Amino acid sequence: MPGGRCGRVVRLMALLALVSLTGCKSGFSPSQCDEVDVEVSPPPLGKRTMARLEDAPRTNRQRETLVYEYFRASGCPDIQRERIRHSVFHNFICTLPGRSAERILVGAHYDKTGRGRGVADNWSGIVLISQMIRDFTGGDREHTLQIIAFGKEEPGMIGSDAFLHQDGGKNVIAFVNLDTLGIGNLRADARSDPELLCLASAISRRLDVTMAVKYLAPITGDWKPFHDADIAFINFHSLDRTTLRLLHSPRDRLEMLDDERLAGAWRISAALVMNLGGITLRK
Repeated sequence: MPGGRCGRVVRLMALLALVSLTGCKSGFSPSQCDEVDVEVSPPPLGKRTMARLEDAPRTNRQRETLVYEYFRASGCPDIQRERIRHSVFHNFICTLPGRSAERILVGAHYDKTGRGRGVADNWSGIVLISQMIRDFTGGDREHTLQIIAFGKEEPGMIGSDAFLHQDGGKNVIAFVNLDTLGIGNLRADARSDPELLCLASAISRRLDVTMAVKYLAPITGDWKPFHDADIAFINFHSLDRTTLRLLHSPRDRLEMLDDERLAGAWRISAALVMNLGGITLRK
């Protein structure tokens, strides 16, 4: 199999047979995407999910405990609790087996920093991945789905780096990162893989949900170790240079989130994961 970025595109497309691209190009422009045949029937964002935003704890120890409870309450059949090296905190991994050992990974970090409650950054991502567990557990899956709550993102992606160090990234088709959603329109980081941006853009058009592809230089996140490991990734967020000022401040509280924008982020990210994983929901 060819190596490097082009090899990753070929492998991803050959495995999923979802998107036909006109070759490998650096960066992203909608003009590089062929027509994409996508399935867009994500379940609605649940009232329980919205209510969980109010739960956002103020300490990382409390947040870690509640993440495990969310995973368990959402019906995850297999929760792994992995200690982050040189830390008292853990990553939590929910594995939903598919017919194939090839894996789709979805992640969000649960830790916070600063004086705010960390509702947008990143309890918003935690409540969405918890709903993915609930909605996708009973469905049929072509590929294995792993949903991960990372600790220690704020000090420098320590949790996600530890996960990859231990896991090795074998059989990973793609990684979807959810970080800081609902305080603006959904954005996909322009540094994400072009083939995944094509798929997300097609889904946003079909759902009629606004999504921009933008490059915001100051931000990084749990996608970075996957990028460095040459694993295909897409990073979703809702930041611009104005909302960036809310991070790690007392203004990061529930009142700053917009329900409609969070629902839009849910619809696009859930539909993307369904298409990547070959997921059919239980009737």
